Amino acid sequence: MTTPICHDDHQAIRLVIQDYFEGVSSADRAPLDRAWDAGSGHWKGVVTDPGRVETVKVEPIADSIRRWAAGTPGTSTGRIVALEVIDGQLAIVKFELQLGDERFLDVLSLYKVNGTWKLVNKVFVRR
Repeated sequence: MTTPICHDDHQAIRLVIQDYFEGVSSADRAPLDRAWDAGSGHWKGVVTDPGRVETVKVEPIADSIRRWAAGTPGTSTGRIVALEVIDGQLAIVKFELQLGDERFLDVLSLYKVNGTWKLVNKVFVRR
């Protein structure tokens, strides 16, 4: 049985996604720290080595946050494509992200723990 979705959950999730976008696009650690559960989060993506062999790379999000915060701010756009809340405690967000010339589709997982939504997982593809 599905728990009714609270409008406040959608708003809170959108704010978390805004922090993620702001942190990545402006190379600012503070909003990234607000958005992510750095102790348990990961990102996963298909990477291609110089020999053109594709593998799935997994990186602890704490490492990603350090890398993103050390980056160079640039032109970026982002938009939520879909947002689904499941049983009031789990959410899935599809997020389109353009960073300079690179375009991504992120599938982001969030958990609501002690009343606070946090990103815990990112799976993405380059477009």
